[in-house]
Amino acid sequence: MDARNPNTPHRLVISHLWELPFGPGKRYASKGIPSRILGGWQFSGITVLQAGRPILITAPQNTGVLDFNYTNGRANRLHSAVLSNPTRDHWFDTSAFTAASAFTIPTDSLSQPDLRTPWVNAWNWSFFKNTRFKERFNIQFRAELYNIFNHPQFDCRNACADLTSQTFGQITEGGGSRNAQLGVRILF
Repeated sequence: MDARNPNTPHRLVISHLWELPFGPGKRYASKGIPSRILGGWQFSGITVLQAGRPILITAPQNTGVLDFNYTNGRANRLHSAVLSNPTRDHWFDTSAFTAASAFTIPTDSLSQPDLRTPWVNAWNWSFFKNTRFKERFNIQFRAELYNIFNHPQFDCRNACADLTSQTFGQITEGGGSRNAQLGVRILF
């Protein structure tokens, strides 16, 4: 989370862990080869659904006041920049902002509470297979999948929010590509 911009009004985090009911000591397939194959599996995950953060519109620092703004300059806001149907190529109304004249204080705040980045939609899942030996040893196969559904996590920072940028108001940044890792863990 951005330390300068902590406002996230809606955030849902769901965490879960489920051990499948198969294998020794479980309800189903508690004996024999099916017990060894189906037993010891766990499924876990963390899901994050979060509203966007306020966008930080920046402009040239024209005030002439030393250290007026510790980050970047601010703009003048002429009207609301919220669009009813934003797209990635036109996320907000760029005509709502202009650079402040030299030696004047801009009329806009740095943060736009009514103008927000896109929602975050992240699903991270893990699958574990525990195989026990002699009650003391456990070999755990792990498959961990981050952003399993490969939802892009778009953001409006840097060039998107910079009044002087060619891509002002366009979402050209994102992250959260799918990532998978496999591993083996030995517990004793």
